[in-house]
Amino acid sequence: MLVKAFRVEFTSPYHVGWRRAEPLIDSLTLHRSLIALYNLIYGHNQETILNKLKVSALLPTVKKKDYYEPVLPLPPLPSKIRFRKAGLEWITLSTAISLVKDLAKHGRLLITSLKNNKVIVKLDNITEELCVESKILKLCDEVVEVPQSGFIEKFEVILNRIDRLTNSADLFKILGYKAKSDMMVVFQSSDANTLRTAEELLKILGEVGLGGLKSRGLGKFVVKGETQINREYFSKEACAGYNLLLGSYVLDDPPIDLTSSFVNVKLMAGYSGPPQDEYVLPYLNYAGAGSIINARTIPEPVIREVKTSNIGSLLVFNPIIIGCCA
Repeated sequence: MLVKAFRVEFTSPYHVGWRRAEPLIDSLTLHRSLIALYNLIYGHNQETILNKLKVSALLPTVKKKDYYEPVLPLPPLPSKIRFRKAGLEWITLSTAISLVKDLAKHGRLLITSLKNNKVIVKLDNITEELCVESKILKLCDEVVEVPQSGFIEKFEVILNRIDRLTNSADLFKILGYKAKSDMMVVFQSSDANTLRTAEELLKILGEVGLGGLKSRGLGKFVVKGETQINREYFSKEACAGYNLLLGSYVLDDPPIDLTSSFVNVKLMAGYSGPPQDEYVLPYLNYAGAGSIINARTIPEPVIREVKTSNIGSLLVFNPIIIGCCA
């Protein structure tokens, strides 16, 4: 399986989310945007970008010695400490993979304490030690360069629109998020042409804008080019057992053991589509990036059609999944 990663610099804030603004742009939103753009440009053979392409969420990054590594939202691991209260929000990809491998080997783990920026993880009769740096959980021997500006911050602005009939002002508030440092997206496919197409679409999408309120200038970004990553991590394909999600995946269709999975739960609900063809979204809980799922069978791409009055819409759950089975 071929893999390419790109660093992205947002030149404006962004507004994404189903019922409320979310700090991360998930793979579901990004993949749907790429498909819509592909259809607009080419208008045929969507199989190339639909089924053959696996997409990660747009993730914050940290720099290592020779490459960049994505940082994931910390999943709700079994813990005696409260992550948010302790200031823990993120986990490096290396650390997440290490913990998932521990789960696959030992079947369970428990975070027991946090002291002096060190976290103790209990695995059966042994313990491991992880470290905390700038709200990031990482391996203690892991040297990372964290952006001084941080990753993401909230964005809020009050704008005005004019009623064309009465000339009266109508003030409204826009809520969103602003990327304070570069973010990363990873594409994976068995076809090199598909990856080249995805790169071209990503560059065009940066000019068009991603997410809502594009007419107000939100969602603009530039692609800074392909970036070096640790390709060994992405050589482990999805498996029947423990897997790490780098994007969005459904929970109700494939056989996933939720009792032994640790999921960053996201909710899809509300309305979507253009004003002339709005449609109701299905009420759906799904797993976000950073989730650890215990799958009884190998996770496969899930594509669902949403009925609209016009041409219909697709929900595409085809994220990059790193298999960590024993």
